[in-house]
Amino acid sequence: MARKPKTIAYEAAQSDEDAAHRVGLIGSYRRGLQSIEGDLSDAVAALKAKAEQDAAPLREKLVSEEAAVQAWCAANRARLTNGGKKKFHDFGSGIIKWRFNTASVSLKGVADVVERLKKNGLRTFIRVSVTVDKEAILKSPEKVKGIAGITIVPPSEHFVIEPVEEKLSDQASEAA
Repeated sequence: MARKPKTIAYEAAQSDEDAAHRVGLIGSYRRGLQSIEGDLSDAVAALKAKAEQDAAPLREKLVSEEAAVQAWCAANRARLTNGGKKKFHDFGSGIIKWRFNTASVSLKGVADVVERLKKNGLRTFIRVSVTVDKEAILKSPEKVKGIAGITIVPPSEHFVIEPVEEKLSDQASEAA
């Protein structure tokens, strides 16, 4: 049996003054959360910088060892692959493999490529994408009424609280 979501009752503000006070508290709480998030971001950045610094010598050694193994395996490929009958070799401490990537297409300046394909009569290589114009539907919703799959979501009102955000002055620029 599905549980009903818990409903929490909150105390409503009792006056203009109480509401104004609570908006000030909301601003204070948001700034507190931003401060904690900022501290978290700073701590994560410091940890990442330390980890990158610690990893740098290992990355250099890794690249060097991989290059050494690849060079040796390339020179001994025929023996390691039994004359090309295998695409791998098991050293016991690990396996090396030779793999081919599948063909792919790389494009630079897609718009120019499309125009060149058109000029050369190669339209079969051009894909045309068809999409629904939602903005046009919103301008004339009566024309799509009753069409399955289209729902017009009416505008809704949202309650927004924007506490005053006072910033500290930049003392360095004021001193100049």
